[in-house]
Amino acid sequence: MFGLAGGRSLTPTLTLCTPTAAHTSTTPTQHTLNPALPSCSAPRTEQVQSSAPWTEASLHCLLQEPRRAAAGRRSQRGRLTCLDLPPGALHGPLEACRMDMSSRLEVWQQLAESCGLSTLQQGLQQVWRLLLLCLICRLCFRLGGVSTVKHVVSALAGMYCLFLFFELHMLWVLLLSALCYLVLLLSRYSSSRGLFLSVVILIYLLTGWSWLQSSSLSLLKSQICLVVSTCIAPYLFPLFIPIHGNSVTYKWLRAYENAVSFHFSNYFVGHLSEGTSMLAGAGFTEEKDNIKWDMSVVKPLSVEMPRSMVLVVTSWNIPMSRWLKTYVFKNAMKLGTFPAILLTYSASALLHGLSFHLGAVLLSLGFITYVEHALRKRLAAIFSACILSRPCTSDCSHQHKKEYWVMLLNLLFSLMTIFHLTYLGSMFDPGVDEQEVEEGYAAIHTIQRWSELNWASHWLVFACWVFYRLI
Repeated sequence: MFGLAGGRSLTPTLTLCTPTAAHTSTTPTQHTLNPALPSCSAPRTEQVQSSAPWTEASLHCLLQEPRRAAAGRRSQRGRLTCLDLPPGALHGPLEACRMDMSSRLEVWQQLAESCGLSTLQQGLQQVWRLLLLCLICRLCFRLGGVSTVKHVVSALAGMYCLFLFFELHMLWVLLLSALCYLVLLLSRYSSSRGLFLSVVILIYLLTGWSWLQSSSLSLLKSQICLVVSTCIAPYLFPLFIPIHGNSVTYKWLRAYENAVSFHFSNYFVGHLSEGTSMLAGAGFTEEKDNIKWDMSVVKPLSVEMPRSMVLVVTSWNIPMSRWLKTYVFKNAMKLGTFPAILLTYSASALLHGLSFHLGAVLLSLGFITYVEHALRKRLAAIFSACILSRPCTSDCSHQHKKEYWVMLLNLLFSLMTIFHLTYLGSMFDPGVDEQEVEEGYAAIHTIQRWSELNWASHWLVFACWVFYRLI
């Protein structure tokens, strides 16, 4: 929009509104200007000498597209050339450039359509449900009725409003509210309950929601598992699952009940360990400045819906499994895979107290784990399929990954794992004498339970081992 005619002069000569096309003549030339550009009152070839400073407002009036002008020159035929100059770089008077009314109206219209309407629509989308809830509450309060109904409607409306803006994070707001009510209830006769409540809220906010979320969730899981182990699993058939066994299947249904009850008692201990550890400030991982309360002791889904026995034993007690793998299994691998597995399970049996029934279960697990791992590894190599004990990575070399027969084979091994777990857990009968449970089951108890099931799991493992040797 303006060009320098004398770049070295302290009082430069300005040629206002020079055409973009290259011209050597100073004769005025007619140009069709962009209607969005301001009209300059000064003649195109008028040269002005002055020491009056250029104001920022004058330059802003001249630069119609300041974002693009800041990057350099923008030249097109039929338009004016803009050069971005900082305020105070030039000196000289300039008459104010004014955008005509039609251009202003056009800009205002575009601003209203692109910004105003969309802003109003988004604002209404955010608040219309909130306004509707307020009207519902107002209507409920005006109609009268039982005060309990009013309180319930108000509480439900408030919780829904929290969900609209915070989604699942509303749980921690509700948890803080419940904690405050509990503190007020316990200290209702104390004169300093306000101070005590403030301290509790401060601790809650300083410790962070993720810490309380993780520990509270683990503690809740532990209580659920305790209820399932004590009140649901022993009466699973036919009270909760309407299956009536005959003379042959009844003993297997009872064995499954005993196994599930024992499993959930272990989950109770595992989740309780997670919750208490995180509640005490342990059980977190730190990555840069991000702290994750992600301590995991047990994974119930990997046990109840297993892919393989290998994943069962590693998900049953994760810290113990890692310790045994690091300090026993890896050091014993120089003896071979099978001896390393036997030594690992023997060490686990010693750490569990060297009782016969636990030793029998753990050594049986060692044989089952080894045979299953070896057989699935051999079958995966023969069929080039993802049927290993552990899930394959996305870039594995197997040709068959998600075919139906591959999923069917994995399902078959999963059912075999559930069968083994039912057999091994059948001896943990919750109905026997409590003193016997505390002191440990006698050897005759273990032999009797497994003989009632015809030693089926051991025979199946032996058949799988023979099949593995044959192929």
